[in-house]
Amino acid sequence: YARLARLESPAGLDDLAEEIADRFGPPPESVGRLLAFAGIRARARALGMARLEAGPKAAAATFHDPATAQRRWGQVGAGLRWSGERLLLTPLPPDLAQDPLATASSLLDRLEGGLRRAA
Repeated sequence: YARLARLESPAGLDDLAEEIADRFGPPPESVGRLLAFAGIRARARALGMARLEAGPKAAAATFHDPATAQRRWGQVGAGLRWSGERLLLTPLPPDLAQDPLATASSLLDRLEGGLRRAA
């Protein structure tokens, strides 16, 4: 658990997942979800997020530096909008509404894709 909490990048997560599989065999579903959660957390940190919330109707990202985030992702595209200093993904497609990890991952995918296009 301590190693998961210290992860700074998704690459570090891949290394840990591989080590777990090598030492203990294929992980149970609960460990897979824990690793997925840690991956989302590392990705959110890399994007400057202070908080990422995902529920059945929307996902919301709060950034450490909202002004920089708004400049970086000013026009965020379909399904994303700014509400004050928070970035919202709403409404959720039906396939995401019941899976908070998939919802959070979808929001991160869109933001990371925007960075790649801008580069």
